[in-house]
Amino acid sequence: MQNIVLESDSQILVKALRTREQYQAMGGVLFREAKFIMPTMFVSVSVLHVSHSCNSAARSCKSAAHELASLG
Repeated sequence: MQNIVLESDSQILVKALRTREQYQAMGGVLFREAKFIMPTMFVSVSVLHVSHSCNSAARSCKSAAHELASLG
């Protein structure tokens, strides 16, 4: 796995991962860590914003991940 597409319904996460500037909000340390890891582990990384209601990775509005998340 050398090329990945990361899809998120969080505009904050997508913006934080796409920008070069440091993110000062809560979770900024995690964003910085992810930004460091992505180019070292993968040849190509695309970060996309998708709607929460139906994202293209799931191809379904009620994916197993969403169902599990609602139980947690």
